[in-house]
Amino acid sequence: MIFFFIAFAIVVSSIAASVKQGAESPRRGARDVTCQAVVVAKRMQVHGGEHAYTSYYATFEFEDNSRREIGLNGARYGILAEGDRGLLTLNGGRFVSFVRSEDRFSAEDPDRAAHVCRACGAAYRGRVCEYCDTPWTAER
Repeated sequence: MIFFFIAFAIVVSSIAASVKQGAESPRRGARDVTCQAVVVAKRMQVHGGEHAYTSYYATFEFEDNSRREIGLNGARYGILAEGDRGLLTLNGGRFVSFVRSEDRFSAEDPDRAAHVCRACGAAYRGRVCEYCDTPWTAER
């Protein structure tokens, strides 16, 4: 009788592993589709009790004003920010990559760009070093 339960557990875990692997891999025969998109929302959902796990989602808005929520893993979820614009690549409806087309902090505006202080060498954003109060200047 115990052999039956062990065999059943092995079969069930094998099926679950193959289903998970199929869900994580790109669909066979599906092409990668790349389009302009904006990250308009992010959310996460915690499932379970004692052995909880978290699902991560991002909502993208496309050029035709349509929106789509896509499941992500935690690492990819973490590098996205609401308002990011870029190229979204999907394979069969599954997330492949997102490459920002503009970096909001590389603008020439000194209030948003990162600087290295000429006096103390610290990295800071804005017009005045927050560590030694040296003002930012465009000259080097």
